[in-house]
Amino acid sequence: RLGEALLRFVAFSFRLIGQLCISAGRVLIAAYDLVIFPTLWLENTLGGLPRKSKSAKSQKEPTGFLKRTKSDTPKDDQGRQVEESS
Repeated sequence: RLGEALLRFVAFSFRLIGQLCISAGRVLIAAYDLVIFPTLWLENTLGGLPRKSKSAKSQKEPTGFLKRTKSDTPKDDQGRQVEESS
């Protein structure tokens, strides 16, 4: 009988601890949302302002790839441009 009561108490304790962890997680998520929302809203609101680029090379095409310049083209040993085959 004592072993059965002990197992029931342990099972109850584990369930209680599990529910407390789930509730604490939900509270932490809600607190994080309260902290991060104003900053994201502000960034989104001010995001339309033009920004100064650090260099022309860092500007990306709409595809997400860097723009290719003449200096980026492959050259042979004598410095002549080599045509690439696709």
